[in-house]
Amino acid sequence: MPSSTKADASTRSAAETPGAATPKEGRAAETSSEAFSPQPAALLAPAAGDVTATMSAAVTVDADSDGKADPGDTITYTTTLDNTTGTSDATGLTFSDTIDSHTTLVNGTLNSTPVAFDRTGAKSVTTDEDTPVNITLSGQDPDADALTFSIVTPPNAAKGALGTLGAPDCATTPGICTATVTYTPNANVNGTDGFTFSVKDSKNANSNQLGTVSITVNAVNDAPTITAPANYSINEDTPKTISDISVADVDAGSGSEQVTLTVQHGAIKINTTGGLTISGNNSASVTMTGTITNLNAGLNGMTYTPAQDFNNTRGSESLGITINDQGNTGTGPVGGISVNKSVPINIAAVNDAPVAKPKSLTAESNMKIRYQINLAADGSGDVTDADKGDGSFTDSFTLASVTPLSCAGCSISIFDASAGTFDFDPPAGFTGGNVTLQYTVTDNGNPLPTQTSAAATITVAVSGPIIWFVNLGAGSNGDGRLSNPFNSLASANTAMSNNGSTNQRIFVYSTTANTTAASGAGVTLQAGQWLIGQGATDTNNTTSFDTFMGITPPSNTIARPSLTGTRPTIQGRVQMNGSNTRVQSFDIKPPAGTQGLTGTNGSAPGAGTAMTGMQVGVSAAKSDVTVTTTGQSGTNAMAVSLTNAGGTFSFISISANQDLSSNKPAKGVSLSSVTGSFNVLGTGTTAGSGGTIQNVSGNGFEIIGASSAPSLTLKNLNLTNTAQTNGNSPGNCLNGTLVASGTASCTAGLFMSGVTSVTLDNVNINGTKQYGINGIGVSGLTMQNGTQVQSAGDEQGEGGVFFQNLTGTATISNFTAKNNIGAQFEVDNLASGSLTFNVTGSSFNGLGKANVNSNQGLYLHPDASGANITATVNSTTFFNNHSYGLQGNADNSGHLTMNVGLTAACKFGDISGGAVANANSNGMFLATSSGQLFQRRRHYQLLYSAELIGQRQQPSPGHVRQQHHRHGWRRQFGIEPQQ
Repeated sequence: MPSSTKADASTRSAAETPGAATPKEGRAAETSSEAFSPQPAALLAPAAGDVTATMSAAVTVDADSDGKADPGDTITYTTTLDNTTGTSDATGLTFSDTIDSHTTLVNGTLNSTPVAFDRTGAKSVTTDEDTPVNITLSGQDPDADALTFSIVTPPNAAKGALGTLGAPDCATTPGICTATVTYTPNANVNGTDGFTFSVKDSKNANSNQLGTVSITVNAVNDAPTITAPANYSINEDTPKTISDISVADVDAGSGSEQVTLTVQHGAIKINTTGGLTISGNNSASVTMTGTITNLNAGLNGMTYTPAQDFNNTRGSESLGITINDQGNTGTGPVGGISVNKSVPINIAAVNDAPVAKPKSLTAESNMKIRYQINLAADGSGDVTDADKGDGSFTDSFTLASVTPLSCAGCSISIFDASAGTFDFDPPAGFTGGNVTLQYTVTDNGNPLPTQTSAAATITVAVSGPIIWFVNLGAGSNGDGRLSNPFNSLASANTAMSNNGSTNQRIFVYSTTANTTAASGAGVTLQAGQWLIGQGATDTNNTTSFDTFMGITPPSNTIARPSLTGTRPTIQGRVQMNGSNTRVQSFDIKPPAGTQGLTGTNGSAPGAGTAMTGMQVGVSAAKSDVTVTTTGQSGTNAMAVSLTNAGGTFSFISISANQDLSSNKPAKGVSLSSVTGSFNVLGTGTTAGSGGTIQNVSGNGFEIIGASSAPSLTLKNLNLTNTAQTNGNSPGNCLNGTLVASGTASCTAGLFMSGVTSVTLDNVNINGTKQYGINGIGVSGLTMQNGTQVQSAGDEQGEGGVFFQNLTGTATISNFTAKNNIGAQFEVDNLASGSLTFNVTGSSFNGLGKANVNSNQGLYLHPDASGANITATVNSTTFFNNHSYGLQGNADNSGHLTMNVGLTAACKFGDISGGAVANANSNGMFLATSSGQLFQRRRHYQLLYSAELIGQRQQPSPGHVRQQHHRHGWRRQFGIEPQQ
């Protein structure tokens, strides 16, 4: 071979298999080992000169264009052999193309440097924030040696850290060694990081280049956090200021987040609201949106107020806290991350005070009543308590107090606190308005101590008439209420007078201890006031106090007295000085010189306003009042005196038993300008049971009607020795000139003027010095059952019964008029008016013909145009009359119709010694004003007549039908001459 240098070139392609990572730029190349067999023959061949071998390598196929040989790339090796020693060629040389540029001969052995593969680019490592990641490191050794790994440059400590490298694995992938290490990013850090590593083969050869690992930490939305205590403890109905709850979010920055606060039994109020958007503030669910800073400002100092009366016995309570970060930055759930926390709130029960409800009640004036506060535990009554719903606890209440609020003078006492009852007595004498009380109640403690309610108002409407109660036998003097009566009539009279209102009443008990009021203790009744004794009743004979009084007290009013007692006695004057006054069930017995019962409105008849609606006794037919004046003197000491009064006045009896002194009272009973009815009833048919009026200087009993005529009924009454003062001369007492006063002229036992429906039943009038009965303008008269008028008058012309202008129907039966001076019974009608006058079973007996002062038995005298009298007389006797037994005169166009003895014969004649006939006695005389008998043109009509024994004139022929048979006269005419 020539001795020139010769270069041989050979190309070798090596397809490497990459490991787990791909080397990246800027990092040491990974070392790969290739196993090969050295060719010592080639190296030891005889050289012709200095032979050199030069090899170059180039990456001819670079998949990722990084200028580095990665697994799968192609490396082209070029070897040049050069003979430098001579011109002749070297001969006997051999060349092996398995040697690459990485092959070194170590200790006579060729060792390739290992390669570390990068993890960059597409093969870089990615993990999420706060998420550790395991990284597989790869290396390759051409010599197929086992490799070891080491970290050359660690990650940025501010971003993350590596764990311990795992043991190399060179078996799993042929020709490749791997090792695993864990990268842990620092909390809440994101961004890029990385590290470098190297590999070393078993020959301790390091890779020519370092392996580079690039790490990307993806941002992840971090959950916000809530800091709150374990629980809260508060008392019922006590607000809680909360300052120890906060929220945080590491990646919130200045972004907005949302906090929702919820409770089940109360309300949350955010007090610091700057920079926040809040909905539902001060409610059970509050939502606020803002930065973490503003949210914490709102949370700090917020207030929780529990629901009224809620506590742990009724349920559980908790504060729910939810924060939603609204998504913030990084990956996370749609709508953001929500974090919840619940903080229990322990609400200790506190005993709530019960609540008393206002009440409206009613009461009867002057009457105690027992009320009850409804203490029902379930709240359905007058008391409620917020604690009633606490678990199984059972409320109970007691009445703690009842006190006056606006109720001066009322009386209050608790009767049974556990039952809620108390007694209430209205102020004495109060009616027609409201009073107010207040009450409190106490609970039984849930929990203890017990609590007392605030005061609630009780409004009591007090109504009804004011009734003052008098118990004359009571040991001490009370205030007049039913529960505490007066013990004196004087106290009641003072109370009623001081109170000054109408519609007041005095009720006097019948007591066994003492039923007599103190002497001189009288009563004055103003309009609408009553004086009632316990024995009173009404027309239905009720024994019910309420019915009698016309009241309806509310239930539980204390018991009222029954009306079953005896009549109390009043030893004083009873004055009825107003309309609608009423007196019942009393024996009125005033002391000497004091009137019994009076009623006055105005000092003179007609001078004052007429009083109406007055009542004494039960009704016109029934009474329970007596008046007795005994041993009295003085002109004003009358038993009963009423002026300008109207109503119903009924008495059991009236007695005016005056003394015999010259200073006698002017009248026994005086009724002046009165209306209504006046009745003295007596007892049954017992004579004198209606009382006795005696020893009176003027009229014994006078009644003078007002514009509306009163009625009069007198039964069983005696009028004895009344009209003891001579009034006008006899001439003035005749012919209807009686005056109403009765004090100056023509006094009488009974004087009537302007009265209607007069009934005299078993009345005995005896011993008057002028008339027995004087009546003016009376309409309707009944005299019966033994009524008699006797011994009246002490001068000529003063007779027994005299009526002027008596009209209507007069019925006279079982009546006696006897021994009276003047006419026994005379009717002078001087004005137009009709009278039907019926007499039966009566007698009109004078003092005898010889007594020149005596006059007719019955004298009927219509003496004016339109004055008509129709008389029917049967079974009646006319004896001992100085003039005629029966006389009728029709004058001045007056009209008299006389029917005598039609059904029963009448008797005329004289009685001497009780049975002896007097031949000179006069019988019946009928005449006109001209003196002519039976003059029809004067409207004088005699149906039947007869020639009577001793008659001074005979009937004119042709005017009277006569029969000549004596016994026929008796049968036909019913007129029987005395035999």
